[in-house]
Amino acid sequence: IEDITECIAVDDQQISKSDAARLAKEVMEDESMRGVKLSAFDRLTVVAFRYFRERAVATAVVECGMGGRLDSTNIVHPTVCVITSVALDHMRFLGDTVEEIAREKGGIFKGGAHVILGPGTPALLDGMATEVGAATVTRLPEVEGELYRDTALRLARLVLPLVGGEAVEEMQSPPCRFEMHADNDGRRYILDAAHNPAGVAALCRAVRAQFPAHRVAVVFSAARDKPIAEMAAELRRLTPDVTQARGWTLRGSADGTPLEVALAQARKRAEVIVICGTFEIMGRARELVAAW
Repeated sequence: IEDITECIAVDDQQISKSDAARLAKEVMEDESMRGVKLSAFDRLTVVAFRYFRERAVATAVVECGMGGRLDSTNIVHPTVCVITSVALDHMRFLGDTVEEIAREKGGIFKGGAHVILGPGTPALLDGMATEVGAATVTRLPEVEGELYRDTALRLARLVLPLVGGEAVEEMQSPPCRFEMHADNDGRRYILDAAHNPAGVAALCRAVRAQFPAHRVAVVFSAARDKPIAEMAAELRRLTPDVTQARGWTLRGSADGTPLEVALAQARKRAEVIVICGTFEIMGRARELVAAW
C-alpha cells in the first residue's frame, strides 16, 4: 500500500528496510550464482521465508500472490489451507470461469492438511481436498447479508485452534478493507481495495448496512485489465455519485479525473466518501485524507 515491507511481518512488526534490503541482496546473489532469474514476487517470497527462518517463526500465515497451483508460495506443506472466496479475477492467467479459477486455487491443498472453505466457494473444492488426502474438510455455511469482517472472524475461529492459537471474539479488518477515517468536519472516508465485481458488491453491502441514510460518493480507480464497466455499474447501484479517478497502477490505470481532484470534489458533496478499485491508490488516498 505504502511500502513493500508491509508484505512481511512477524508479531505485527514489519520487516525493517535494512533486513529486507540485506535479504533481497542475498537472494539476487544466489540468482546470479545459479543462473536463474526470479520474478519480483518470487524474490519477495524467498525473502519472507528466509526472514521467518531467521526469526524462528512458529506459525506463519502465507498468502498466495495469484491463484495457488503455480504460485511460488506453494512450496510449503501447510497445516491448514484456507480458501476464503473464489471470484472472477486475474482471468488472463487463471481461467475464464469461477470453476477454472477454483481449480487453480485448490492447487494449494496437501495431504494431511486441514482444508477450510469460505461460504459460497465452488463445490468442486471439496472433491479436490478429499482427493489429495486432506485431514479434514470444513465448509463455512453462508449467512445472508454477512459483512466481510464477520466472515473473516468466523474463518479465524476455525483456523486458530488448528495451529494452537487462542480463540478470538473480535478482530480488526485488514488494511484497506473497509478501513475508515474521519476528517475534522466529520466526514467519513472508507478505503477499500475491492478490485473485482464480487469484492465491489461486498463493499456496497457493507456501506449500505453501516450508512443507510447518509449521502455517499465513490471515487473509483482500477487497472485497465479489470472489468471496469461491471464494477462501476455495481457502485452506481449504491450511489449515482461515482467518479472514475486516474491513479497509478503497475498495469496502467484507466483514464479519469486526477485522484486529488476527484477526492476534493467528492468531499464537498457527500458525508461518506468511498475510495476503492485498487491497492495502488490507497497510500496516496491516506495522505490526502490525513491532511483534512
